[in-house]
Amino acid sequence: MQGWLEPIGPEEPRVYWMRRAIVLAVAVAVIAGIIWLFGRPRSVTGTPVSPSPSVSASASRTPSPSPSTPTATPTPAPETVASVPASEPTAEQPTEAAPPAGEPTPAGCQPAKLTLRVEGTTPLSRAEPEAGFHVVVSTTEQSCQLDLAASAAALAITSGTDEIWSTNDCAEWHPSGNLDLAAGQEGGFDVSWPIKRADGCELSDETLGAGTYVATASIGQSSARFVMQLQS
Repeated sequence: MQGWLEPIGPEEPRVYWMRRAIVLAVAVAVIAGIIWLFGRPRSVTGTPVSPSPSVSASASRTPSPSPSTPTATPTPAPETVASVPASEPTAEQPTEAAPPAGEPTPAGCQPAKLTLRVEGTTPLSRAEPEAGFHVVVSTTEQSCQLDLAASAAALAITSGTDEIWSTNDCAEWHPSGNLDLAAGQEGGFDVSWPIKRADGCELSDETLGAGTYVATASIGQSSARFVMQLQS
């Protein structure tokens, strides 16, 4: 203890005190350094977040290196695209133009307002293959349409009370077609008689006798006659 308080040695006492002061200062500095080093608060190093790339950035720019701890890349939300139903065409379909409206179909002719006239040839020869007649039809209505089949238009050949032939005997002989009539205008249809007697659709081989024969055309309540002579 005496050696620590009173320096012993060949040197002067102040030399030993200076050495002790230096050692003490170094020891204090070392202790202070240790206390400062371990006693200061540690700084927390955060994970650097790379800035979002700018929209106008060039694609050739080199990206910054990734940090040691990878950051989660946000998944972009899926873009909502409106779907087109399969039943609907994607291309516009051309639409067909509606046909122009035509004139309305005239009403049916009233048989009571019809006037008939039968035109033919007389005298007739039994040697001829057939006799032709033209039935002329007119009306007092402004306009109407005559359906020959629906109106039961007919032509019959008689001799007195003897019925020789008629378009009603066979369906193939019925007049058909439509006549568009108007007041002051005439229409008509043709009928051919084979100058034979008929039994249904069959023609008789009987030779008709010479004499007077009448062709009568009728449509409903309207009728007309043509008188002719049949010669041998």
